[in-house]
Amino acid sequence: MEHIRTPKVENVRLVDRISSKKATLGTLYLTATHVIFVENATDTRKETWILHSQISTIEKQATTATGCPLLIRCKNFQLLQLIIPQERDCHDVYISLIRLARPVKYEELYCFSFNPKLDKEEREQGWMLIDLSEEYKRMGLPNDDWQLSDVNRDYRVCDSYPTELYVPKSATAHIIVGSSKFRSRRRFPALSYYYKDNHASICRSSQPLSGFSARCLEDEQMLQAIRKANPGSDFIYVVDTRPKVVSCPECNSGDSVICCPRQLNAMANRAAGKGYENEDNYSNIKFQFIGIENIHVMRNSLQKMLEVCELKSPSMSDFLWGLENSGWLRHIKAIMDAGTFIAKAVSEEGASVLVHCSDGWDRTAQVCSVASLLLDPHYRTLQGFMVLIEKDWISFGHKFNHRYGNLDGDPKEISPVIDQFIECVWQLMEQFPCAFEFNERFLIHIQHHIYSCQFGNFLCNSQKERRELKIQERTYSLWAHLWKNRADYLNPLFRADHSQPQGTLRLPTTPCNFMYKFWSGMYNRFEKGLQPRQSVTDYLMAVKEETQQLEEELEVLEERLEKIQKVQLNRTKVKSKPSEPSKHSGFSTSDNSTANTPQDYSGNVKSFPSRSPSQGDEDSALILTQDNLKSSDPDLSANSDQESGVEDLSCRSPSGGECAPSEDSTKDRDSDEAVFLTA
Repeated sequence: MEHIRTPKVENVRLVDRISSKKATLGTLYLTATHVIFVENATDTRKETWILHSQISTIEKQATTATGCPLLIRCKNFQLLQLIIPQERDCHDVYISLIRLARPVKYEELYCFSFNPKLDKEEREQGWMLIDLSEEYKRMGLPNDDWQLSDVNRDYRVCDSYPTELYVPKSATAHIIVGSSKFRSRRRFPALSYYYKDNHASICRSSQPLSGFSARCLEDEQMLQAIRKANPGSDFIYVVDTRPKVVSCPECNSGDSVICCPRQLNAMANRAAGKGYENEDNYSNIKFQFIGIENIHVMRNSLQKMLEVCELKSPSMSDFLWGLENSGWLRHIKAIMDAGTFIAKAVSEEGASVLVHCSDGWDRTAQVCSVASLLLDPHYRTLQGFMVLIEKDWISFGHKFNHRYGNLDGDPKEISPVIDQFIECVWQLMEQFPCAFEFNERFLIHIQHHIYSCQFGNFLCNSQKERRELKIQERTYSLWAHLWKNRADYLNPLFRADHSQPQGTLRLPTTPCNFMYKFWSGMYNRFEKGLQPRQSVTDYLMAVKEETQQLEEELEVLEERLEKIQKVQLNRTKVKSKPSEPSKHSGFSTSDNSTANTPQDYSGNVKSFPSRSPSQGDEDSALILTQDNLKSSDPDLSANSDQESGVEDLSCRSPSGGECAPSEDSTKDRDSDEAVFLTA
């Protein structure tokens, strides 16, 4: 709170980005954790909350006659333009947010003050939801070829690796330590995924310190140990996810001539002793370059794409040109191509793969995760996807603090690495809509909380740092929060048996069958006028919930009807001769037996949506009403069908209301207002 100069500013206007003439008048509040804008309208009093950790940039623009504009860009792609009446107030808000959005120590982050009112036992259970030891057991480990090594106990070999790692049984501690000394950041080859169907594996590491001519016997033995751990193949692939510059595409010069930044970077790496494996030194390996660009290229590409998204009224040609010029989808395709290559090598060729980039925590994490997702249907479930992120990103030392700006640091270290992986998952979901248990909302919420710092999962750069900071004792787990609300993240189209043979997803090879799309649901989700406010998936989920509710209610009615029929049958047997039907019974019986009124048996029966009577019993008919149909998702009921862009299904909206009646449907309206039971 000591960094807040002005906690409250009145008569602030929130400008609509699409229509700059529209502005909402309200009050701006600054708290220790959030920026809050409260509209002045008494009927709605809508509130907009922005976490300080979500703020990416703050731009103070030139003062105008209406006030001083302040532009706030957020890491979850939300954009706020505020107009503050007084220049002094605007300056105070600007200075306060600059400091609040860039904390200098972990204790200032929101997760250390966030309190969801759970006791200590509930917090501990939340962190125990994901157990990586159980995940490796599911893979079939340990076995005759792979063992759990304690060589990195107390992080004595590599401080960015976890303490428990699976390595080939033939790899001794001497070989592992020797290999680590030959690898950047001492990140030696370790197991990421084991494909138990054919014993192939995906291992990961950092680049070797080969320079121009150096070699390491222990590192060569380590790769041979990985090859021998797969008896079904006599070679392994070594996949370098970086581009290999043989010649400049502009001047066609060789890699010894420095004429572009890419070649300059390659020469600098070699001069520093870094490089890639020399096939002359490593036997039985096949080397493969992929060509994924570095974090700086990715950061600039995202910035260019967001500039296209912020255009107020772009033409189709302007938007398409800007999207192509950003190169964003080309980078997504490069990551997907790498994951596809590795998945095919493992599943079709039965070959093991070693993956690395420079330091093994950015591009390596991306392609290992995509390949595992293609290979294993478990990772396409809710809990399995949490396990995948925990294993390949959190446990293996992805630099969350540096890449996503949790603390004040070098802006050149920031890059949307995991954002790209999440988009790759969404692109796969668009191609295989029935293969994933979770929906788009699940991915968006994970991306949001990577930057929110509301939970402790994505803090620090390594397992060692998280343990030193006692994250699990002091913060709460995002996985427990998502699992508790898993009903909101289910994909209504998911079919567990819908995966392709052996559970592997095989992408089409022709471009016309696999088109990369712009993800408006992520990058434009805060723009009210740019997209439908209800997705088809949300609509299907509402219909599914409604159908389940109706089926449950139908089951109750069938049980009650069966009871009525039994009572009628028993009374028929008791009577020696038929009596006159009751004049006030409300229904008649074909055998003229005495019967009670429907009220005796249906006092607790609710009224339900109208449907045709069952044709299986000619002696009974059920006519129901639609008055009590309710949606289980209040967010859906707030959206109109006109905004959803979804065709009407069975003349019923997701919120439960009826559509405008047709001429035929109004003829028997009076008959739909009661429940009749005839026998």
